[in-house]
This record gives sequence, C-alpha cells and structure tokens, in this order.
Amino acid sequence: MKRLVLLAVSVLMCMTAAAQTKAQVETNGQTVEIQVYTPEIIRVIKHPTGREFINESFAVIAKPSSCKASVKESAKELSVATAKVKVTVSKTDGTVSFTDAKGRKMISENAPAAIDRIDWPNERN
Repeated sequence: MKRLVLLAVSVLMCMTAAAQTKAQVETNGQTVEIQVYTPEIIRVIKHPTGREFINESFAVIAKPSSCKASVKESAKELSVATAKVKVTVSKTDGTVSFTDAKGRKMISENAPAAIDRIDWPNERN
C-alpha cells in the first residue's frame, strides 16, 4: 500500500511540474511566446510566424516549473501575471512590457522587433 501511495504522489508531482504556464500570440508577422519559469522569471521568445522554433538555448539553462500564473487576453493584448511580475504583449505590433506586482513599469520595448528571415542551422522549414 505504501508503494502505491508513493507511486501516486510521484506521478502527481511529475504532472504538476509539467503543467507549466504558456501563452502565445501571433501578430505583425511574428509569434510571441510567454513561458513562466518561476514567479520572478518569465521567458519571452519571438520568432517569425510559420517557422518552427527549436528550443535549444545556451543562455537559458533553467527548466520551467509549476507556479501560479494567470493568463488574460483582450482584443488589444495578451498578459501573463504571477505574484511578482506581469508581462504584456501588444496584439497590434508585438511589443512586450514588464511590470511588477504593483503595476510599476520594469522594462518595455520602445518599438516592435524587426524579425528578418535568417536560416539558422537548428531551424526547420
């Protein structure tokens, strides 16, 4: 019986860890993906719409974890918020901005990202 309970707890922990918060929006010829890693860390990935992004990064070595986050979408924007930070993506031009839990601006793009087609070795299509 103990083994069965231990197995069930292990499976639930794996399922919870896999339940990462993700959201994405396509705008202005690009796909903007939001991935929650921790309440303090949110990863933003931009790539040309219609191109597959291979998630191989030398800079990002952390693994996403399960944490409480909310995803809200309106006609103008997509936002993902944790207890510590909120990221908002404009559906008009794909610009991204970050605010803290009190709504104070931390950082934001001044203009849309210019994503030109580049054929990278790890890219498919």
